[in-house]
Amino acid sequence: MKKIIGLFFVAVIVIFLIMRGGNHSSKDSANDTWPESGLASVLPKPDAKKINIGYDLEDSFSASIKNASKEDFSAYVAKCENSGFTIDVVHDSNEYSAYNADGYQVNISYYSSSEYVSITLQAPKINGTIDWPTIGLATLVPTPNTNIGTISTDSSSQFNAWVGETPFDDYQAYVNLCIENGFNIDYNNHEKVFTANNANGVSLRLEYQGFNTMYIALYAPDDFENESNNTNDLSDAETVEGEENNADDATISTTPSVDNTELIDGMRPEFKAALDSYEAFFDEYCEFMKKYAANPNDLELISEYSNYMSLYADTMSKMSALDDGNMNDAETRYYIEVTTRVSQKLLEASGSIG
Repeated sequence: MKKIIGLFFVAVIVIFLIMRGGNHSSKDSANDTWPESGLASVLPKPDAKKINIGYDLEDSFSASIKNASKEDFSAYVAKCENSGFTIDVVHDSNEYSAYNADGYQVNISYYSSSEYVSITLQAPKINGTIDWPTIGLATLVPTPNTNIGTISTDSSSQFNAWVGETPFDDYQAYVNLCIENGFNIDYNNHEKVFTANNANGVSLRLEYQGFNTMYIALYAPDDFENESNNTNDLSDAETVEGEENNADDATISTTPSVDNTELIDGMRPEFKAALDSYEAFFDEYCEFMKKYAANPNDLELISEYSNYMSLYADTMSKMSALDDGNMNDAETRYYIEVTTRVSQKLLEASGSIG
C-alpha cells in the first residue's frame, strides 16, 4: 500500500496545482499574485513577471516561474540563501534544497526543457513533544532517545512519526537498533533512507530528512492483527502441540497464498481492477484538464471539478484496499506499466496549461 498511497498523494498535488495554477495562467500574471501572508511570507518574492501559485496550504506551499532561465533559477536560489535557507543544503546545477533556522524547508528545481522553475516550501514537521506508544506497531522499533516530535498516524495497520533532535549519527545508530530488532528482511540501506521487513511482514521505512529530523513509518500486512490475536488466545500447551502436529499448516498460514485459477494475466482480479480503474480515471481527467486549460473561466467546467474529486475518492478507496507489499512479479510489472503511463499523461496534460 505504501507506494500506491505515495503515488496518489503526488497525483492529488498535481491535480490541485494545475487547478489552482490555471486560475493564474493568463499571460499577464504578475508578481503581485505572490501571497502576502501564510507560508509564502517565509520566502522571498521571485523577481519574475509570470508566477503561478500552485497550492497555498497550512503546511505546504508551491509556486512556479514560467519562461524562466537558468539565471532566474540561480537568482532565486541566491535570494533564498540571503533569507536564511542555508541549513542542510543540497545543491546541484538544477536543484536546491535547504532549511532555515525555524525548520522550514524550501525546494527549488529548474526544468530547462520547459523553461520552468518549481518552488515548494514545507512547514516544520516537528510541532511538539510525543509520548511513545506502548501498544501497536510503534512497539516493534526502539523508543527514540528524544521526545521531541510529531506522530501523524498511529493505528493497528500504520504508524508515522517525525522525531526531532536526531543528528545524522543518531539516525544511523537507530537504523542499527532496528536491524537488531528484526527488521533485516529485504532490506535496503542507502545513506539517508533505510527500508526493511521483519519476519511478520511488517515493513519499516526510516529516513533522515535533514534539520536533525528522522522520519519513521511502519506498515502492517492485512493479516497481521489477526495473527497476533490468534497467537495470544493460545495456551502454551496448545502452542507446543500446534508446532509439533501442524508444522506444515503453520508455515502455510504465514505465507500469502493465491489460487492460481483465480488470477487474471497472473494478477489478483481486485489488483488489476483497481489499477485499471486508476488509469481510466486519469485518462478522463487528463481530457478534462485540456478542456479546462482552453477555457479556465467556463463555469460548467469548474462545476465538473467536484465530480472528478468524487470519482477520485472512489478510485482512491479501491487502491487503498490493496497491499502492494505482496505483489507478485506480474502485478509488479503491471503496476510499473500503469503508473508510468499515467505519469506521462499527467505531464503531457499539464503542458497544455500555459
